[in-house]
Order: sequence, then C-alpha cells, then structure tokens
Amino acid sequence: MHSVLRFVPKNFLSWCVGEIARVKLPQALALLVITAFAKKYRVRVEEAELPLNCYHSLAHFFSRRLKAGLRPVGSGVVSPVDGVCTVRGKIENGTLLQIKGINYTVQELLGEERSNYEGGTYLTIYLSPPDYHRIHSPVAGNVVSYKYLPGALWPVNDWAVRNIRGVFARNERVAIELETANSKVTLVAVGALNVGSVSLSFATFVSNRPGRRVGFQTVLPTPIEVEAGGELATFNLGSTVILLFPPNSVVLSLVEGIRIKCGESIGEFR
Repeated sequence: MHSVLRFVPKNFLSWCVGEIARVKLPQALALLVITAFAKKYRVRVEEAELPLNCYHSLAHFFSRRLKAGLRPVGSGVVSPVDGVCTVRGKIENGTLLQIKGINYTVQELLGEERSNYEGGTYLTIYLSPPDYHRIHSPVAGNVVSYKYLPGALWPVNDWAVRNIRGVFARNERVAIELETANSKVTLVAVGALNVGSVSLSFATFVSNRPGRRVGFQTVLPTPIEVEAGGELATFNLGSTVILLFPPNSVVLSLVEGIRIKCGESIGEFR
C-alpha cells in the first residue's frame, strides 16, 4: 500500500474531499448523508449542539460543536481533544516514539534545528471519524505563535503508524505554541489523508490550500489569552494531536490505549 500511495496526489485528493464535504446540500439530502455517516461510524449525535437537520453539509456536521456543559474542564493539564492516547513518554536524544520500534525527532516534527524539549514529555492522541473534532487548549495561558509546516497527507491510521516512519513529521501540520505562568506547551495538529484542512480559531489561517507549499511562523504581536479548554482550532475531518512539554514541567497521569475526552484532566504541573 505504501508504494501505491506514493503516487497518489494525496494533498490534492484531500483538498477535493474537503471541498465536496463542504458542499451545501438541500436539507433532506444533507440529513440523509449525515444520518448515514453517523450510523456507519456510531457518532453520538445526541451530543451535537444542533439537531441533525440543522447541518447543511457533511463538513458542517463533522466540525460540529457540542452541547454546552458536555465537556467539563478538569484541573491542571487537560486533554485538548476527544480521542485515544496512542503513545506517551519522555523525549530522549531528541526523539519521540511513533510506535514501538519506530522513532522520529522533535526537529523533524517542528522543522527546527534545535529544540527546547530535550528531556521533556510528549503524548499523541488519535481522533477517529466519530470523535468530536475541535481542538482546545490543554492549559491556561497565552497563545504566542503558530507555525505552518507543509508536507504530504499520508493516512495516520494504525497501518500507517506501523509502516511509515515519521508519518507525523512528514504530513502537513500546524504547531501552536502556548506559554503558561511558568512553562510552555506546543500543540501540533497533524493533517492526514482526506483531512480537508486545519483551521485556527484565533487567526484566519486555513491549511491545505492549493499552491501553498512554503512554511512560515507567525509570532503574535499581542499574545492571545486562553483558558484551559478554550477553543484553538478545528480539524475539518479527523487526524492526530501531539503535545510537547519542556523537562520538569508536568506529570502526566493518562495511560496509553485509553480513550479520553476533551477537557478531562490528564496531568498536573510540577
């Protein structure tokens, strides 16, 4: 499959899927499509902010907000998304574990020659199709910058993670840097095959646009204050989030393989 996917125009295909998913449909047809999708993937439609007949496209439903109060925000460090913690660990020799036996580096992930995360902690959370796909802040603090890192759009499912070395660092991604009272956190939203785009809640940027192949970093002239659980971005279709913490900053409490919900406490500051 790897050899076949090499020749597939993955970014263009993903952009097309995203555009099709965003097409505004007649109400009856939209309801039919969304109901079929929800049934196939066992989406908990009762959690959606709006009744199903209020969503005008599959993308509109996919990026849905939830009913108020469904994701209470815990203490300390909280999960930024609904999903499964696939791996967590300590950053040693600049490397992160993709899966047992496959590593990649912080420098590859963030596109930097040097990293301040050596000896720190990381975790990876995978979002599946039925999950809630908005991304929230894991900490209370300030958004100080964001970085766009162009790349391919390989799938990030179990097969890809087991067979494509460095898939998270190969794929298009957006890294958001937050500063807390005494530390910092970097949240990396990783794109994937058929993910139409990643859009930011605090800026007009949207990823996976035709012709955009040059990365950039934007340092905000005025940092944007955000509470733990405050909205940061949206996956327009699903993917993966990676959190990076500096050394001696947090103690994580979540267990690999466990499903977690947005806002759920996953650790405490030291």
